Amino acid sequence: MGEDSKHDARMRWWREARFGMMIHWGLYSIPAGEWKGQRMTEIAEWIMSRYKIPIAEYEQLAKRFNPVEFDAEQWVRLAKRAGMKYLLFTSKHHDGFAMYRSANDPYNIFDATPFKRDPVAELAAACQRHGLKLCLYYSQALDWHEKDAGGTEPGRALNCGNMSWGNDWDFPNHAEKDFARFFEKKVKPQVREILTQYGPVGMIWFDCPETITKPQCQELYDLVRGLQDGCIINSRLGQGLGDYKSLGDNQVPEARLVGDWETIATMNDTWGYKHFDHAWKSPADILGILSRLASRGVNYALNVGPMATGAFPQESVKTLEEIGAWMDINSDAIYATESTPFAHDFNWGTATTKPGKIYLHIHRWPADGKVAINGLRNAVMKAYVLQDRGKALDVTQNCASVSVALPEKFRNEILPVVALEFDGAAEVAEGLLQQPDGTIRLPAGRASLHKGYGQSTLGFHTTGPLFWYDTRDWVSWHFTVLEPGTRTVKITTSGLWKSLWEGGHKVRVEVAGQVLRRVIEKDEESREPEARYHGKAVTVCGEVRFEKPGVHELKLFAEEIIQPVHTGLSVVEVVIE
Repeated sequence: MGEDSKHDARMRWWREARFGMMIHWGLYSIPAGEWKGQRMTEIAEWIMSRYKIPIAEYEQLAKRFNPVEFDAEQWVRLAKRAGMKYLLFTSKHHDGFAMYRSANDPYNIFDATPFKRDPVAELAAACQRHGLKLCLYYSQALDWHEKDAGGTEPGRALNCGNMSWGNDWDFPNHAEKDFARFFEKKVKPQVREILTQYGPVGMIWFDCPETITKPQCQELYDLVRGLQDGCIINSRLGQGLGDYKSLGDNQVPEARLVGDWETIATMNDTWGYKHFDHAWKSPADILGILSRLASRGVNYALNVGPMATGAFPQESVKTLEEIGAWMDINSDAIYATESTPFAHDFNWGTATTKPGKIYLHIHRWPADGKVAINGLRNAVMKAYVLQDRGKALDVTQNCASVSVALPEKFRNEILPVVALEFDGAAEVAEGLLQQPDGTIRLPAGRASLHKGYGQSTLGFHTTGPLFWYDTRDWVSWHFTVLEPGTRTVKITTSGLWKSLWEGGHKVRVEVAGQVLRRVIEKDEESREPEARYHGKAVTVCGEVRFEKPGVHELKLFAEEIIQPVHTGLSVVEVVIE
């Protein structure tokens, strides 16, 4: 079997799964985001770094760690009920404490705590019983319990602006450190342990490849392959190695992606348990993210941060139960699906596909009660809501236009899904077409780039937005207007993380013989739930009139770009509605 065939065989279960559970659990679950009366705003599992807690002091937490409510069977059953196909557990996070029985280092849950049990062994057995893939997270470069671990190079930017990547409080002299010694003494032996002690491991999930070299990454890659050739490796191993690519935390790409991708995401704003973080996403928010990720061909690993007792927070349990109820009915629209065949989302939602089917995910109920598409060339034989598969819906189809009347009784349901059945693979018009509701969406990824000088940095982020730093560059789209009339032009822009969205840029739009000028400002907030992490804003540029149908061109120019060394002008899409 060739390497490509081996890779495809290794990835098959993961590609079909689409949805998994990530679990951050460790000593950091005891302080739960609070240290000596101070509450951290950052993610709770980084508390040792945030407050520069000395090793000798942090180690005392192990004496208090006795999670008698831990029940591997209950955890795995809940993941399965939520429709998840794999369980990704933190075998060792950056604090260096192993959450399994390690012969390599006594700083582990079996030897250093009153608990005297091995959670990974119990989770492995429960996953085997219930048909979930056991996957293990391992921090291969950061380890705040070890003098020689990575992340302490002078001049390295801090995480979140105030947290050191490596332990520079117990071990301030970087020159005395030897990462290769740490790598040989702890990393390789522990990776060998977790891949030989618990049976088949579906995936090993590395993180934060600080300091680690290309040869060391290759050693780990080869070690995993030699021990379990079927074990998937994520891209955060580092140095370009891995079987698939990990997106940023809580990140939803703006467009469908090519290849294998995954997003890990939180249920609130932390990974490890934080007792005062009550910013829980609703089941509707989480399902909306799951739907949008599936429509882009991206897996979704949703994190739970158990309490120090070993129990899941009740809010997590309730939400997972509701997600499971939706998955019981609608999982066909998630499992083993391909990304949307369309060039963009729609005002009502998005789509996934399988041979002979397109699933329309209704995020927002259409004003006229009909879900409609221009561009689908297949003859639709049958349409139905997945909640009521026996009831065929009325379909109107003219040329490449399809309209389906939605039953009013589903208006207030969380994310109804309509299945369209036809023969063969989905066939969709390539161009950007005006949709039946009059909207024309021009995604950044479909723009033509016009670079004003030889060394231009104008281009696309992997995740879809257009990054733009120089006013000599410009972009354009060609699109088809089917119904003339007056339309409003809006531009959606994005930021890197939370408050890092930047306005103030001045743009010029030329379309249909008309010119609009506008300063990029937040006229409207983005409606997507993931926008709380990657801020977006909608700028209303003004109205234009299309006098006749046919192919038109929209040109977008940047007349002034504010702070180009930071995010620059990051365009997600232009919408004419």
